[in-house]
Amino acid sequence: MKSTSHFLLLLFLLISVKAFSQGPLSNYELGYFFDANAQMIDGYFDVDYVPQKSLEVAYTLGKDYTPGYYYDLGNNKIQGFLKYAQYNTFFQFRSYKEGIEKTIKPKECSSYVIGVDSFTVIENFTVERQLTSAQSNKREFAEVMEQVGSLTFYKHIRAGASNVVTTYLVKADSSNAYISFPQKPLKFKKVASAVFGEYTSLKERIEAGHYTCEDVPVLIKLLKYKRKHDRNEKIYFNKAWDEVNEPEKAFYYALTESVEDSVFHQKFYFNDGTLIYEGDFTSFFPHKRKGRFSWYYPDGSLRKKMQYYKNKPLRGVTYHPNGQVHREFRFMKEEPVYELVQNLDGKNLLHSSGRGIETFYDSIAQRQITYEFEDFKIKNAYFQDENGKKVYQTCKRNAKIIGFKIFQNRLSKDLSYPDNALLKNIHGYVFIKCIVEPDGLVSDIQILKGLTPDCNRLIKTFLSKSTTEVHWKPAKVRGKNVAQEVVLPVDFSIKGFSRYRNHYWTHDNHWMHHHYHTVPMPTITVPAGF
Repeated sequence: MKSTSHFLLLLFLLISVKAFSQGPLSNYELGYFFDANAQMIDGYFDVDYVPQKSLEVAYTLGKDYTPGYYYDLGNNKIQGFLKYAQYNTFFQFRSYKEGIEKTIKPKECSSYVIGVDSFTVIENFTVERQLTSAQSNKREFAEVMEQVGSLTFYKHIRAGASNVVTTYLVKADSSNAYISFPQKPLKFKKVASAVFGEYTSLKERIEAGHYTCEDVPVLIKLLKYKRKHDRNEKIYFNKAWDEVNEPEKAFYYALTESVEDSVFHQKFYFNDGTLIYEGDFTSFFPHKRKGRFSWYYPDGSLRKKMQYYKNKPLRGVTYHPNGQVHREFRFMKEEPVYELVQNLDGKNLLHSSGRGIETFYDSIAQRQITYEFEDFKIKNAYFQDENGKKVYQTCKRNAKIIGFKIFQNRLSKDLSYPDNALLKNIHGYVFIKCIVEPDGLVSDIQILKGLTPDCNRLIKTFLSKSTTEVHWKPAKVRGKNVAQEVVLPVDFSIKGFSRYRNHYWTHDNHWMHHHYHTVPMPTITVPAGF
């Protein structure tokens, strides 16, 4: 029996070496871990990963003086540092960060950019309210949302008597008129049908009352991606999965394979053509998944399938690199419940009682890991380190930070967003891995997934304080403190004025009831429509 087990382990290793002979893809192939929320990282950093809780290093564009520029009335580009004003009726400007403050109003410029948020000056347009509308003949700022062909879409904000009024507008290149989307349903249908009417299915849904004026950002994305599908054009994304227009800035791309009614089937690739995943979307602001999604190993073989209903995962199946089903599971209260666990030769390791033990080789992290199942859930996961010490990855009483809010406040006070990362709009998760020892101190701190050298160094230096100061309550198994490997997600997030230009993959993610963050899209050099 032992020789058979060793043979299977060797076979798995050989298959894995063949499948990943080119070495791990940086920041994508990670290995098998559990994060600090006991969320499984099943070998790869997938785009839909959002932790229930994470530490955050945040920067809000325009809250303080932020690098940017504006165009004066002579179309001269004036670079410096800008800060938002409430309701976007003016902005503050300094030639350098500590320079003299100057107020710039719409009558003094034609456009401005803070970080990745772009604004232009508009006039002679209708401000739409719920019960009435009013004509504005003065110059005011409006956010430039998107340019789709000859159409440019805008968002205008004005303070009302008791609330903030948002008006979405559109302008064709061939016209000087700004057309507002009315809030009243019948008028909205008429305008929206005319603007988005080239997409027949979308027009039918507009006329059937499926959308209101608040859904204009949704409609823009659907129109844009339908046009790209018709032209067989790629949709480009940078490393943070922000959509970018310039191919040279892309790290990933997507192709829309089909559009049936309002369902878009898309495939996502690395720039070199390596397929990552595919699935059906019914919306792109936010992304709403429907039906089956499939993820792939770098060699193109099937890695994982997930079934979604109303954008929430229902069931999933993972596969060994040799094509054999690995695990089948369903979600109960956002937690996986395993119905089948198989080894490489298809033997079920899970008993009818819900108990079982699975030992497998992690070819990415190059170590053997054991999962213990109880009641169809993973009860314990552990490995032996190079010294033969048993280190847990998850258990019933996991290690946790003592006073998470205090720890976060200390991080926010001690760490500033790296200037170089901010200027290049680099954001996303850093995964920092460490061992929380039985005495609560931390050892073996490593970056599992990084961003920039500055970001990595900052968080590693901050966490290194835990090697001499106790900030963790250690894990316990059968009443005894044990060593646990913890992967701590740290969200480096750049928050902007614009929700539309933010990274909207997670706006309706099923985890986001616990933790919400937004991060912006890359800046356009000159706001669209100039």
